[in-house]
Amino acid sequence: MVAGSIPVLPFYKKIIKFKKYTAGLVLKKDEVKIIKKKNINIKSSKIIKIKNELFLILRKKSENLIKIILKRKEINEIFFWKEKKKKIVPKKIFIKNNLVKLEINVENIIKEKKTKKKMSDDILFENNNIIF
Repeated sequence: MVAGSIPVLPFYKKIIKFKKYTAGLVLKKDEVKIIKKKNINIKSSKIIKIKNELFLILRKKSENLIKIILKRKEINEIFFWKEKKKKIVPKKIFIKNNLVKLEINVENIIKEKKTKKKMSDDILFENNNIIF
């Protein structure tokens, strides 16, 4: 490595959570059984807007739309955040008082570069933090 050069490391994501919502879901019998067995993957799911309602798609190629139950004020807030280019992320599905609930987070993802500067032989600085 040439003296005085700064190696550039890949980006890392910094997630800022703005708001957390808990919503109900309208499900069929077989969908409730699957959720109770905890055989559900929510990582590849997303939330879409159709007219003035929110729907959950569990898989990318799925045609099943699961309606999300929220108050009108909360739906309008989520539409507002979506217009502001914030990410609407379904975090987890859980059962509370025999009702299936969905936790929704509104997040902003900021990408930052990791840089390291060599100041002397023993001390490294990483994003203004000293590493020995």
